[in-house]
Amino acid sequence: QEVQVVNIQRDVFDGANYKFINTVFAKICYCKYFLFTNYFKEYKKIIFFDADVLITSNIHELLKIKTFGSCYNRNLLCEFNYNINPQTKEFQDFLKKYPSETLAFGPGFMVIDNKLINNCNYKRLLFLTDKYCYLSLNPEESMLNLLFLEKEKGENFSRYDFFIGHDTNKIEYYQQYKSIHICRPKPWFKDSAFYDIFRDNYNRFLSKFNIEEGFIQI
Repeated sequence: QEVQVVNIQRDVFDGANYKFINTVFAKICYCKYFLFTNYFKEYKKIIFFDADVLITSNIHELLKIKTFGSCYNRNLLCEFNYNINPQTKEFQDFLKKYPSETLAFGPGFMVIDNKLINNCNYKRLLFLTDKYCYLSLNPEESMLNLLFLEKEKGENFSRYDFFIGHDTNKIEYYQQYKSIHICRPKPWFKDSAFYDIFRDNYNRFLSKFNIEEGFIQI
């Protein structure tokens, strides 16, 4: 199928209310929110993955996901127990509404159907962030999980995603999984085992679509 390169204009990001953003996170951390705006409504289905995800094989099966899919591989409480004493009344009230044992997903890799793309979901994300972002060090991930807890359970495609951290920076994983979510070191740093693969893939993509400006220099 044809791949279309879409240039997202800066005003798509500048139109939101960012009063909830603290000094730890830049605006770009919240770019996932804009997947739910009318700007993307023309697309039947969106497969989103972070810049530090390497796709190693064909993932066309993800297009079969009906409404929403991601990798459910963590406990919801892991997203929220950083900045506040869990014994406080406000945190306990939060847990009554959003049970801590709920399985959460990693928004670094998602499939989103057109029916979820609407201004209501977008505004709900802003509302949830404004209300609960102080509970988490990963607010955009946490708020997306809260949104789908309120909506519907997504489909789990964890077999496509593998998280690599400090102690598993091994190139052999490239042949074992259909995608690799590389946490640290990021693949654009030379100390990453995946640096050469990332650089070559990135430049090959830019060349294929005749994108001359912005060739990676790392």
